Amino acid sequence: MKEDILEDIIRKAEDWRKQICACNQCYTSKASLIFPPFRQKIVLISESPFNFPNECKTLGDFLEKDFLESVRRKSGSIIPANIFDFLYRTFKPVFSDSPTTRDVGKFLRCVYWTHAAKKSLKDLSGNRREYAEKCSETTFRELKEIHPKLIVTASSVALHILFGRKYMESFGKQVEKVREHGKLLTVKELICEKEKPLLSRTCTFKDCEVAIFPNPSPTAAKWKKEAYGTEEIRTVLNCIHRTL
Repeated sequence: MKEDILEDIIRKAEDWRKQICACNQCYTSKASLIFPPFRQKIVLISESPFNFPNECKTLGDFLEKDFLESVRRKSGSIIPANIFDFLYRTFKPVFSDSPTTRDVGKFLRCVYWTHAAKKSLKDLSGNRREYAEKCSETTFRELKEIHPKLIVTASSVALHILFGRKYMESFGKQVEKVREHGKLLTVKELICEKEKPLLSRTCTFKDCEVAIFPNPSPTAAKWKKEAYGTEEIRTVLNCIHRTL
């Protein structure tokens, strides 16, 4: 039986799903992977719910099976093996050594997790960025609702849509800022105005901090090895942990 905390999250997620979709496509299906807003301090934007729906057809199934079972199988490597390993390591203070449904609920109340593309891109051909751009207005609404202190990106697609930057350029800027000042980049430091990205539309988020990670997918092994091989990544993780 689901604990009350997950029941509350599932109920609120369904209410939020009905409110938020700007294009009438992103979150229209009940199989949509959407989590409710709780005025979290952190927004995490990954690329897409790649493998959902699968045998898990509902949010409740996803939280109890895909999410919980996967964080329990965390790898011993410094480099995250997949998105769930990434969640456990990046937001470690909210998880116990043996994660429970209570930990999953705590994570979702501390971190608003969304995706650049709201539907799975697994079986879609063509430019992934174009699919994600169709969801950008919904992403903007989500950010306005949460008004985070910190945006964590784990997707080159998200970086381009939000800031108009490529991953390597963005990660290099992060390393430089952390190395010289021991602090994270802010939106105003990262954004490329000439590209007219999503966050150029408002000054609301200009002082919001940004933490940049490679996509945790197994296919991004090269980028993960390089990123987690830097000394600066530890500072980035510490900054996230303090914000939690």
